[in-house]
Amino acid sequence: CRYNQYYKKLNCFYCKKSYMVRNCDMRQRAKANRTTYCSQTCRSRSYWAIAHNEIPNTLGYVIIKH
Repeated sequence: CRYNQYYKKLNCFYCKKSYMVRNCDMRQRAKANRTTYCSQTCRSRSYWAIAHNEIPNTLGYVIIKH
């Protein structure tokens, strides 16, 4: 019961897998207006999918193309 007080269940923005995150981490992410990912791998895959126009850029990423 106490575990549920400190953790929240979320879905990854990229792979849609559910995972648990600490409430204090969620507050920090909310302050920075960040999307949540289950791993660094999903975060980078999401960025590159946006860079290659495979998914829409709804996150406000600034893509610099050379």
